[in-house]
This record gives sequence, structure tokens and C-alpha cells, in this order.
Amino acid sequence: MPKLTTEVDQTNIAIIQTNLEYIKKDIAEIKSGIRELSGVYVTKLEIEEVKKAIIALDRSSNLWRWLSPSLSALFGSILTFLFIQYLTKLKP
Repeated sequence: MPKLTTEVDQTNIAIIQTNLEYIKKDIAEIKSGIRELSGVYVTKLEIEEVKKAIIALDRSSNLWRWLSPSLSALFGSILTFLFIQYLTKLKP
């Protein structure tokens, strides 16, 4: 005849089952947390796209690399000068 489980064994089995349920819930929470983090971290494909863009910028003409910041500085200076002139004309 097979040996019947005792109350202690049944209690231990119930405790183990409860612990397994908690572990399953924790795993489900971890999985959902990882899915939510996928939007936060950069994927490998996005890194490759950024690398391609940087390489394209490196290969761009040297004239544009020099001209772009110079034009930005020039326009910024002109706008600053015009703003200062506007403020001085506002004085009574």
C-alpha cells in the first residue's frame, strides 16, 4: 500500500504552492517592467541609425562644417544687435 501523506507534508506542499504562486506573480511583474523599459533604452537598430548619421556627417563637405556655425553666429549677432536697438528706442 502506498504511504499516505501526513498533515505536515500537506502543509509543506501548500506552503510550496503558495510560494510558487508568489514567484509566478513576481515573474509576471518583471516581464511587464521589462516591456515598459523597452521605450527607455536604445535598441541596437537605433544605435546603427545614429552611427550611419554620424558617418554621413563626417563625410559631408568641410565647407558646410565651417559655414553652418559661422552663419549661426552671424544671425545670432544680428538678432542681438536688433534687439538691443529696439530696447534703446523704448526708453522715454
